[in-house]
Amino acid sequence: MAKSSVPKESLDQKVITCILYHDQKRDIKNLIEILSQNELTDILIILDGLSDIKEKNQLIELNKDLKFLSFDQKKGISFCRNEALRHAKKNEYFILIFIDSDATPTSNFVNNHIKYHKEYKNVPILGGAVIPSFLQKQTNFWQTLDGYMSWFCSVPLNKVTKINFPYHVATTNFSTKVNFLKKENIEFDKDQITGEDADFCVKALKLNYPILLIPNTEVYHNDRENFRDFFNHQIEWAKHHYIRYNKIFLNYFKSKFIWIFFVIIYTIFIPVIALVITILNIKPWLRKDKKIIPFIIPIYFARIILSFYTLRGIFNKK
Repeated sequence: MAKSSVPKESLDQKVITCILYHDQKRDIKNLIEILSQNELTDILIILDGLSDIKEKNQLIELNKDLKFLSFDQKKGISFCRNEALRHAKKNEYFILIFIDSDATPTSNFVNNHIKYHKEYKNVPILGGAVIPSFLQKQTNFWQTLDGYMSWFCSVPLNKVTKINFPYHVATTNFSTKVNFLKKENIEFDKDQITGEDADFCVKALKLNYPILLIPNTEVYHNDRENFRDFFNHQIEWAKHHYIRYNKIFLNYFKSKFIWIFFVIIYTIFIPVIALVITILNIKPWLRKDKKIIPFIIPIYFARIILSFYTLRGIFNKK
């Protein structure tokens, strides 16, 4: 059992780490083994669209105290995350940590989330860095591009960094104080297919709560390795932007004129919108190193294409 760097008085403050599992091809034995080395956390596995998993008995052998919550019908990321929020509140946990089934944490992952929550008592949300594939090994163009575009809000900067709008921390490596959840009753937007973490962080920032990216609390992520997987993932993110536009202001207008006006203005400004998003994308990476420079043009053109997919949301609206 690994030794904890967290003071013993933390032991009476319950912590739970939640893993969302929705892909039978995903092997999470290594993830469970790493998390189970830390006696400070319970582990909750939420099965989305699965009644059971074939390696369940093997996982229980690694940790007999594993908790499972299953939904036969696929409910989606936000629904499952909200179930984790309810579970944490109901069972009086101190901290709820999220990690995805396709991420591998460092051995001090849980300890550091607890450590920084105790150090920053008035900060309700913390996130750790996400290490993309291209920082772990030699990768192809699409996998590197996916890493740069997906994890620019979670660049490892080796220092405590305050997160300001429009940035956020990713639920791949995310923790929140449960008393904050009880006080503000914030939940994930059930309409978000992806980008639910950005929406959650915006809600907290609007209430003037600080959010921090903390050092030495990394998870390693395996990014999309081919054009098809890269493009499908980025399209889902583009759709998330439309959902936010709609909920912020478009949904309040019933006039077709307003919708037509928005389409025209948005289309005209797509090159500018893509440029702004590209700048926001590359800025955190430039603070770490300059290797992103050759990818700036591909990122910009990808953002232009994805802006049109954001616009498509208007024609697919309910």
